[in-house]
This record gives sequence, C-alpha cells and structure tokens, in this order.
Amino acid sequence: MMKTYTQIGSRLRKTTFPKGSFFKKICFYLLILLPTVASAQQVVTGDVKDSKGIPVIAATVTQKGGTNSNSVSTDKNGNFKISLNGNSGTLVISFIGYKTQQVAVGSSGRVSVVLQEDLNQLNDVVVVGYGSVKKSDVTGSVSSIKSGDLTLGGTISSVGQAIQGKAAGVLVQQTNFAPGGGVAITIRGGNSINASNEPLYVIDGFISDYGNLINPNDIADIQILKDASATAIYGSRGANGVVLITTKKGAPGQVSIDADVSNGWQSDTYHPALLTGQQYTAIQNATAIEDGKSAPYGPGFVSANTNWLQAAIQPASVDKREQ
Repeated sequence: MMKTYTQIGSRLRKTTFPKGSFFKKICFYLLILLPTVASAQQVVTGDVKDSKGIPVIAATVTQKGGTNSNSVSTDKNGNFKISLNGNSGTLVISFIGYKTQQVAVGSSGRVSVVLQEDLNQLNDVVVVGYGSVKKSDVTGSVSSIKSGDLTLGGTISSVGQAIQGKAAGVLVQQTNFAPGGGVAITIRGGNSINASNEPLYVIDGFISDYGNLINPNDIADIQILKDASATAIYGSRGANGVVLITTKKGAPGQVSIDADVSNGWQSDTYHPALLTGQQYTAIQNATAIEDGKSAPYGPGFVSANTNWLQAAIQPASVDKREQ
C-alpha cells in the first residue's frame, strides 16, 4: 500500500493507493529515468582564436545535428559556453573570412579552436562606404588600386599621379605647369560649371579635404566609387565621386623596415625661341614710331642678352630616399 498526506487547513488528509496502482508505476519509472535525463546534457567551454593568437569575437559555435537554438557566440575574449543536447559531441565553429571547422568534444569538456583564414574570401572583399562587401555583390561602379600598383612608373609624389591611367573613368590633369603644381581629379566627367568637380576623399573612414596630399607610399589601397549607387551613403558630398584611401598599418610579428630609394635625371624637353636684346629694342622702337611716338630706346642704349629661361631651368639629378 502507498499512503500520501495532504494538509487542508489545520487537518491532514490521508490518501491510500492500492498495491500495484497506476500511480505507483509512474513514480517507479520516473525514479529510474531521472539519472539518465540528468546526464543527457553536457556543458562545454572553450575559446576561439586566429592563427596569430588573436581572439575571434562573435564567432558562431553550433552543436552539429542539434536544434537551431543550440548555438552560441564567442565573447570579446573569444570564449564561449554551450550546453550539448543528445548524443552529438561535435561542435561547428564558423566566422566570416575564416574556414569553418568541426571539433569533437572530449571528456574534459573544454576545447580550444584555431581558425584559419580563408584567402579566397578575403581577396574578394571591397570597401564600400563605411563598410565592406564581396566584390561579386557590388552593384555600383568601383575601381580598386592596390599599393603595389600605386608607385609604378617612376617617382610619384601625389595621389593624383598614383591613380593616373590606372582607373577607368578617372581623369587626372595637371592644373598648371609650375614646379610642384597640383593636379585635378575628375570622375565620370565634370558635374558643375561654377563649383568644384573634385571628388570626396575619405581616409580610413574619416572625410578629409587633404586626401590628395597623402604620400602614396603610405597607402595600402585606394577604392574609387564612381556612380550614384556606390556614393549614395555620402549624399550630395559624393556627387563628384568618392576616393576611399586605406593607409598602411603595423602588424604583429617580426619587426621590418622598408626603404624606398630612387635616383634619376631630369631636364626640360623644349626650349622656345627667344628674342635677343637688340631684336627686342628694335621691335619696340618700330612699334612706337608707327604709333606716332618717339623711340623709347635711343642710339646709345646698350641692351643685354641674358637668357633668363636658360639660367632658371637647368638639368639636375633627382634623389628620393624614404623609410
């Protein structure tokens, strides 16, 4: 016989179940299954890092074959904690830009995962606006120039010279021929008659008015956004196109020093024909007489024959040394 007592107010009520009752059988089976249910769930902890030992934040850790809800993400230190359901003891770790890995959980209940970079995915990433997308998903017109292509073709001193002839639809013109004269960059033709047609420069995510003054040797890559769909995030400021500049940054590992040394020789390629001093004074005197005026230079005037262009422009060597 099985007896249970239920308190009702200040009185106890006794309930008696006959031997072999259905209730007794249920209690018996629950006592047997309780240890099995308790041992069916295993808590696993671990950490996820990349090949350089840097924690991978927000990596997805999922139990293979488990339910959709049985998935967690790594924290800011790359650590995670997941409760396994059922008999599957395999974890699937994935993150954008890295190869997906499967790890079997051992008896210790802790795993350490090192993700390897997926180079095929990383090469297809293009910076657009304030973020990045795969090159195959870009619907706008974007030109990409890597650092190795920026300094080709001799000595390069400005961003305009670095991208000249390397991006379709981008016109680079020298505004004047004075030494050190700047260049004008026009993307997809001019959009205004009175206002400037210069593009918008964004350096490492920050808008700048001096993007064309950066040393090309300090640039990792340049992305040029050329149409409305690619520049829409910048509004009216991107009407003339956007030049996204990513500068070089330090990387962990062995210390290295890069040196850029070049040497050359420069000279002018054209000498215009100039008047001598005597020819100039003769023309001035003849012009004045034709106008009914007296000659400005008399017979005793001695004219000089200094070629100031020849004195100002001389062949010279060009040396460049940067570290």
